[in-house]
Amino acid sequence: MSKLMIEPVRYRVLIKPDEVDEKTGSLYMPQNTRDRKQEACDRGTLIAMGEMAFLEWEGRKPKVGDRVLFNRYAGSIVSVSEESEKFRLCNDEDIGAILNLSPGADLSEAALVEDMLIQIAGALDHNGLRIKLNG
Repeated sequence: MSKLMIEPVRYRVLIKPDEVDEKTGSLYMPQNTRDRKQEACDRGTLIAMGEMAFLEWEGRKPKVGDRVLFNRYAGSIVSVSEESEKFRLCNDEDIGAILNLSPGADLSEAALVEDMLIQIAGALDHNGLRIKLNG
C-alpha cells in the first residue's frame, strides 16, 4: 500500500469524496457533467487530518475513516498528479455531520436525511445553537 503524499496541517482535513455514477438510468453522462457533479459532491470519507483539527469541538469528533457530510464546494480539490485520485482539502469546520451507517442500515433518501438532520442538530448544539426536530 502506498503512503499518502498529502498531509493536512493545522485545522485542515483531507476527504476522499464519493465517486459519482457515470450513468443516469441507462444513459452515460458526458465527462464534463461527471466532473461538475464530482466538484459538487458533499459526502465522502475522512482520510487524514492536521494536528489541530477538531480540538475546539465538543462531543463526538470525526476520526480518520469516518464517512462525513461536508459543505459543497468547500476547500480545494487536490491530487498528487493529474492522473491520481482527487481529494478535498478543507477546514475542519467545513464538516457538517458524521454519517453513521451501520451494517444493514436503511439507505433510502428519507433515512439518510433523517440521520443527517440528527447529526447536524448535534453539531449545531455543540456551538451553542439549539434546534428542535419534530418527530
